[in-house]
Amino acid sequence: MDREELLYRIEYSYNFEHLFSSLTWRIDKLISLILLILGSAVFSGVQGAFWYGLAVAVLTAIQMTYQFAKSSEHSSRQSREYLKLLTLESRYSDDELLDKLVELEDNDLRPWLILSDIALVRTNIRKGYDEDQDQNLSRTKRFIAWFAGDNPHR
Repeated sequence: MDREELLYRIEYSYNFEHLFSSLTWRIDKLISLILLILGSAVFSGVQGAFWYGLAVAVLTAIQMTYQFAKSSEHSSRQSREYLKLLTLESRYSDDELLDKLVELEDNDLRPWLILSDIALVRTNIRKGYDEDQDQNLSRTKRFIAWFAGDNPHR
């Protein structure tokens, strides 16, 4: 693997982790907001309090199971490490750079594959590559990218 491929892989990993961090943070905040609204509705005497309570229980279970805030923080740290590696890449030989990359990748969480094409397009844009190399993003992927705060297009 030559240096340019290594740098592309680091850039891609940075974009992926940054995107994942933003997306999971926003999911966590959205669930928290909905929980606040539904929790208030339970005590307001609105008709159907049982259903509001059930929705609160389900959303709380989802939030506790997937721990979006924890995932967001971890990915935020990882993206900062990838960015640091990109910034300091000139200090490392190719072998050292590969070793640092492999070490960083060992700490990555399981990825959401739906984010891979979005991160790929963002990486191609940041690297200055042609549009021909970009993946076509479906409406779902474009919506997810928008929700994560990054809708890459040229």
